[in-house]
Amino acid sequence: MAVIALLLAVLTFLGITGSSSGVLWPVFYDGADPSAIAGEPRPVRSDEWYVQTVWTISQVQLGLPVVNPVLPGGMNTTIQHDLPSLDWSVVFRPELVGFSFLPLDAAMALKWWLPPAVLLCAAYAFFLTLMRERPVMAMALAISFYLSPFIQWWHLSATSLTPAWAFCVMTACVWLTRGSRPRAGLVLAAIVAYLTVAVGMLIYVPFIVPCALVAIAFCVGVVVTAIDSPLRVRIRRLLPLAAAAASAIGVLAIWLFTRLESVQQFLGTRYPGERIQATGAGTIADSTALLAAPFSTGMAEAKGGILGANESEASTFVLVGLFLAVPIAWGWMRSVRERGLRGSDWIAGSTLVVALLFLAFYTVPGWDAVARLVFLDRTTVPRMRIGIGLLSFVMLAVFITRTLPALAPRRRFPWPIVLTTAGLAVVVYGFLVQRLVSAGSPIIHTDREWILGLGAVLVSIGAFLLARPRLGVAALLIGSVVTGVGVNPLRAGVFDLRDTPVAQAVTEIQEAAPGRWIAMGDPAIAMLTETGVPALSGYQSSPTPEMWRMIDPEAQYRDAWDRLGLVAWTPAAGETVVTAAGPDVVIATFDSCNAVAQRHIRYVVAMDDIDQECLRSVRTIEGGTGEFRIFEVTPPS
Repeated sequence: MAVIALLLAVLTFLGITGSSSGVLWPVFYDGADPSAIAGEPRPVRSDEWYVQTVWTISQVQLGLPVVNPVLPGGMNTTIQHDLPSLDWSVVFRPELVGFSFLPLDAAMALKWWLPPAVLLCAAYAFFLTLMRERPVMAMALAISFYLSPFIQWWHLSATSLTPAWAFCVMTACVWLTRGSRPRAGLVLAAIVAYLTVAVGMLIYVPFIVPCALVAIAFCVGVVVTAIDSPLRVRIRRLLPLAAAAASAIGVLAIWLFTRLESVQQFLGTRYPGERIQATGAGTIADSTALLAAPFSTGMAEAKGGILGANESEASTFVLVGLFLAVPIAWGWMRSVRERGLRGSDWIAGSTLVVALLFLAFYTVPGWDAVARLVFLDRTTVPRMRIGIGLLSFVMLAVFITRTLPALAPRRRFPWPIVLTTAGLAVVVYGFLVQRLVSAGSPIIHTDREWILGLGAVLVSIGAFLLARPRLGVAALLIGSVVTGVGVNPLRAGVFDLRDTPVAQAVTEIQEAAPGRWIAMGDPAIAMLTETGVPALSGYQSSPTPEMWRMIDPEAQYRDAWDRLGLVAWTPAAGETVVTAAGPDVVIATFDSCNAVAQRHIRYVVAMDDIDQECLRSVRTIEGGTGEFRIFEVTPPS
């Protein structure tokens, strides 16, 4: 953990991040990005470089307000997008504290690396708690989890902190139940309380629910499994964890109450407020993508390909632990036969139960009411993979610490168990290779790194079946390195669009004659948001009545704009028409002579010429591959 803290300090001091904000460099400048260190920026990581980074720099520009005023009605920055502000709630968002006193690049580096550091420490503590005297294996498993393709392709605070919280809950449960070191258990309970608030404030329910179900199932298994104390004593020992949960819920209740209107606006949207996942919605494509981590090396070239709509949606974990469900089930049933159901190993049993729950959610329709009770309907099939990945690594730890010791003195599994598990792995990955080959996927044909990834996974499964956990963990680490390293680039600092010539021109014009702006083209929209000028384009966390009364006073297009997402404009004659181009994309038409433009818009930044009667060209700025034109709206002649 000291090594992790040192790396965090060095990376923060140097201002090095994995941001893909450099994807915009060629639009604004000629030549190579001088701040690029290694790797390629990923356009698909737009949640990071187009939303979170852009709004973060906008916050810095405006002095870290609680309500960002760029869009009419303002955006409460403490609800969405993990943004810095001067609100009290930042105490529970340590990744954002640096914006109050550090330079922008260092603060961005701290935001990028602190959540993974917490994840690595939490995962290491969990694995070491179960494995006791195997610190190298514990760290290898923690690194493997962090390097999983899913974590890398979704690299945000929520992606790291949510499973970190689950690891802490499970670790605290084990320490408290043992009762051997109560002070350590109390410290862990306090950490759980803090992380519960931190994760709750991220409000990304699709990640929270599956991770929480894994943690709850594991903790139930720990409490129910007989050790050297009665059940009532074990339950009583968990009172600090219950107190941690109660205190966290109290803080979150205060947080929600003090920004209730913004929360209600967000939850009341068409998207994501009304997004409900039906049971049994998983397809063959979803199942293929779930197990396709060894093929992640070619994901960027394929843009997701047949595995998903894009690289992030197609990403998953190296799920070695799931293939060990058969020997884990064998070991559990053996404990049931020997000691009865009450005396059996319910730590192993609970992981199998939650695995069956997730499998049923994927494949069995018709139990939506039950899924709603445990909030499974609030996740989605692709995002549920974070819980399945967490479960797979928990199952690995259970296999190493519960199933393998039960083999003594033979130290080997019955051959039917070995052959069944190995055969299942060969059949699954043989099917995956055949499907990718028959589809002509670039994932298979652009390079051969997938062979190393697949080989590492198969070797890992085989080593565990042959009771060689060190080899199994080593192969898993190699597979994770092959599939996860290189997803995100390394960059010195963040690409600050406020320094570009077009942003400086916008600022100069705004200071001379203030007005409200719109932008056309993604780079122009990002630049405009970072400058902090009043605008009617940008990424809205939820629609505000003030903004949409300007654009759609009769609310005839409410179904189109009532959503979290990008608000963009496109030239078209006539009255303003609003459409939803996707779940999180809103397109409004722009006619400089219509009532909306004449009343509410003064300036336009576009990356193409606009030939309209009521527009006057103000300035043209050359970029790299882009050319920016600034127009002023004028009265009709």
